[in-house]
Amino acid sequence: MDLAPQSPEARNNLANVLKEVGEFDAAEVEYKHAISLNLDYANAYQNLGSLLIEMGRAIDGIEALRRALSLKPDHEQAFVNLAAGLNQTERLIEGAAAARRAIEINLDIPDAYNNLGIALRAFGDYIGAETPYRRVIELNPAHA
Repeated sequence: MDLAPQSPEARNNLANVLKEVGEFDAAEVEYKHAISLNLDYANAYQNLGSLLIEMGRAIDGIEALRRALSLKPDHEQAFVNLAAGLNQTERLIEGAAAARRAIEINLDIPDAYNNLGIALRAFGDYIGAETPYRRVIELNPAHA
């Protein structure tokens, strides 16, 4: 990258594009480069955490997301992704709590309700899971 080699925002944006085209390893490198340029860049930690979870490295992703939240405690997308990572690692109580926190911050995030529904369903609380799943449908009928 020649245009702005010392710009953490540019590195983060490049990583986002690399992730979108499936270049996960290269995206990870760029997110980490963005973070090295600004150790307080919550969005880069959040994006890295999301990527690592998508790559099947939930433990590492959770760590990055917790760092994002230490920097920006009301980072709704970090809570959404933290819930997904915690659910993947079967830490369902924590996953449900993270999803609920995301919902407290923003009532209109389908993924937060979906993650809450996943956690509740995994507990066997099918009746409790119905409400968040219905909210997902209200917010985004095409949500997968």
